[in-house]
Amino acid sequence: EDCSKLVEPVVHCPSLEVLSFARCISLRELKFVSCQKLLEIDLSYCQLVNDDSFHSLISQNTSIQKLSLRANRNVSRIDMKLDNLKQLDLGLCIALESCSICCNSLVSMDVGMCVKLNDLHVESEVMKTLDLSMLKLSQVSIRCDLLEVLLLSGCCKLNSIRELSCPSLQELDICGTAIHPKRVKVGKKAKIKSSGGDVYDWTEQIGA
Repeated sequence: EDCSKLVEPVVHCPSLEVLSFARCISLRELKFVSCQKLLEIDLSYCQLVNDDSFHSLISQNTSIQKLSLRANRNVSRIDMKLDNLKQLDLGLCIALESCSICCNSLVSMDVGMCVKLNDLHVESEVMKTLDLSMLKLSQVSIRCDLLEVLLLSGCCKLNSIRELSCPSLQELDICGTAIHPKRVKVGKKAKIKSSGGDVYDWTEQIGA
């Protein structure tokens, strides 16, 4: 059904496990969403959800394992600790400036194209896929024993990897960065994708 006019839903379902508000473009308030067994929630393209509303949702639904806030335009700060979270999609959150994630079960995370992001802290012992593409990073240090895929493509300010301690790494994408692949130390099984040549600085076009 058409949910484009949904603004402030009231959802109290103790047994509900999956909830989607995807593309509910008028959605603003989530303080009345409380489901004890909620495992998945999709807020992708809910552009008007703000910091307070998002954190209210997280504080009331601590069993979440899969969460998407993709393409949000209003959340600027995320400080999240969820023991059960496994998948997190924050891609295209263009207002996001600060992000702190402490989730020991987190396996996959996407913060690609969060063009204003300047403060990122992630803690997870089981991370396997990390998408940091199209960020304003100038340096990066990553320690993660289980990480298999690291995407840094389009990070046009990135000219060095200060530390990369990822013995399980299989794929590293540095296309569109100023990093020379020969300067990156990875295991024999890892494949490095690089473009070479001039780096296009997209930040000048958006004033990031």
